[in-house]
Amino acid sequence: EAKPRKAKAAAPGGPANQTLSGNLFLGDTVFSGSSTRNIAYTVMQGTTTLISNSVTASASSSALSIGVPASATGAATLVLDGSSFLKRKVSLTLTGSSQAIGNATMQNGDVDNSGEVDAADIDQVIAAFGNMGDNVEDVDVSDEVDAADIDIVIANFGGMDD
Repeated sequence: EAKPRKAKAAAPGGPANQTLSGNLFLGDTVFSGSSTRNIAYTVMQGTTTLISNSVTASASSSALSIGVPASATGAATLVLDGSSFLKRKVSLTLTGSSQAIGNATMQNGDVDNSGEVDAADIDQVIAAFGNMGDNVEDVDVSDEVDAADIDIVIANFGGMDD
């Protein structure tokens, strides 16, 4: 007599079959060199993390496609954070179905990751002036820390995390 097979347990949270799609804009970047920027994302409902991962951006604009469990519905928050960019929070309403979430633009200039573009960021970019290659102080992602980077930090002075 054959034994009945047990059904496999579903992955925690169920299958990721609700897709949130949109665009990530990294402000004040040109990406003229070979450097990239890693931006972490987390989708949360209250204090519960539904999904977290990261996207590697190689251009000023990158498509976002985030899968979350179809069972997750209601108010949620998409949190984006990374590199020299201030943390950005996007309010969402999860419907159980795939949806467009629009554009998320991240403000540039927080090279010390303190949550604010301040004098310490300006000082750090000035200290790195002339460095070539992939540096967090190269806020415009041109592969060189130059006057344009100082200007960007100054222009975004006072900006704070969401």
